[in-house]
Amino acid sequence: ISYLGIRNKYNMIIRPMLSIMKDDIIEYAKCNDLMWYEDTTNTDMTFDRNRIRFNIENNYYSDKYIKSLLLKNKDAKHIMMQFSLDYKNNHKKLITKKSYCLSFNKEILNYYIKSFLKLFMYNIINDNFSIKIKVSKAHIHNLENFISKSSNGNLFILYENINILNNRGEFLLYQNNSIDKNKKIEIKNRVKWYNTCFITKKTNKIGDSYLDYFSCPIMIYNKGVYLTHWKEGDCITLNTSENKVTKKISDIFINNKVSQIDKRYYPIVRDSNNKIIWVPNLQSNIIDESQSTKKIYWIKK
Repeated sequence: ISYLGIRNKYNMIIRPMLSIMKDDIIEYAKCNDLMWYEDTTNTDMTFDRNRIRFNIENNYYSDKYIKSLLLKNKDAKHIMMQFSLDYKNNHKKLITKKSYCLSFNKEILNYYIKSFLKLFMYNIINDNFSIKIKVSKAHIHNLENFISKSSNGNLFILYENINILNNRGEFLLYQNNSIDKNKKIEIKNRVKWYNTCFITKKTNKIGDSYLDYFSCPIMIYNKGVYLTHWKEGDCITLNTSENKVTKKISDIFINNKVSQIDKRYYPIVRDSNNKIIWVPNLQSNIIDESQSTKKIYWIKK
């Protein structure tokens, strides 16, 4: 990237006068009676830019050296153009969007290593989280080792709150944002839960595209039904035809291979007594079908 030099356009920065010579700018200013201010640091030789300008003016660098730099600049532009095209065509094959994260596997190292893996991560994180990261070559080398050698459950901190979790060979890239574990929302009409919604009335727009639904007894619904986070020690008691069975929510997550990330945001539905009555798509309390019920639908946002 350093061989690309100063770019005409880089993200939101555009330099429309980059190709105009300084002497031409000064000449234009004089002809049009424009006043300008000289940067006082331009003569300070402690700055690399000034020392290099001085060396160029005094023919310090050989023509061969200058040509080698220009050739490297040309090669760098070509390589970046190839990378941009390759990224545009391949990143959707390598990265899968999930509810709360991005997913990839070891195959990514067949496409990108070293500086190219670094560029790939920069682009993916900027495109999906609108965050511009900056990491060292050594850190990217550690990331390569993590992808190729880490075990299930291992965690890699890529940048500040950007983490990568090894989830049974699947690598989950996500923002480690803080959550309110005491969050509690009553389900009425339509309520949002992170990237999903819960509604109490099925419409033609939903059709059969809902993720799951629950038939809640009207008596329980009228007293209040709430969305919450999972907490350590949470259990659900199931009313079977023979007896009551209690299951730990943590065991239900493990049995259904719910990732550590999904656990953070997974919706848990409780009644007015804080009793868990529904773990969407995983477990629900068996309800007497003779009771009058209110259907609650879990849908994508």
